[in-house]
Amino acid sequence: MRSEFFNTLKVEWLKVRNYRTFWILLVVTAACMPAFNYVIYDFTDNSLPKFNGQSILGNPFSFPAVWRTVPYNSGLLVFLPAILVITLFTNEFSFRTHRQNIIDGWSRSRFIHIKLLEVLALTIGVTILVALTCVCFGFLTKTLSVRPHWNDVRFIFYFFVVNFNNTPTFCINAQDIFHFGKIFFYRFRYHSGGSGKIELFFAPLSV
Repeated sequence: MRSEFFNTLKVEWLKVRNYRTFWILLVVTAACMPAFNYVIYDFTDNSLPKFNGQSILGNPFSFPAVWRTVPYNSGLLVFLPAILVITLFTNEFSFRTHRQNIIDGWSRSRFIHIKLLEVLALTIGVTILVALTCVCFGFLTKTLSVRPHWNDVRFIFYFFVVNFNNTPTFCINAQDIFHFGKIFFYRFRYHSGGSGKIELFFAPLSV
């Protein structure tokens, strides 16, 4: 049973190992979350009016407030890992790799379970990234607080739960999105009647 599980993971790894789009989206996701938080940090620290030498919003990136601020800001970018999941899921149908799963004797439940495992691994990775971002911003501000530094760390777990709950929703609907994109898409058609006119229209395809 264990060898079968690791063989399944190996098959999934072979699918993405040389898939450039996957790695580009992964790097974009990993870079955008800290960058987005830094933009907000810079705005609150330098652009807002100050009172007694401090921003009117206080210091939301100091301990322990950073455990609430960074997960909230990063939650606004939850569509980035969702796009990654949609890409992986729809590739199963666009490249017909799901048929190979049937040939190998995979059941539907096994296929869904491995996809959910991919979502879980991605969610854990994003959560670790958010936690490290919290730590970096917390020590960057160098602001001491009477409250313990780890007082609101539970918000990292809340971020994990919300992210893991939302991402499979996109994964489940990915097949419908894929078929919708195949049925309705823009295509240029050149008229061969000599008019030289280019027409833009919706072209239905067989699904």
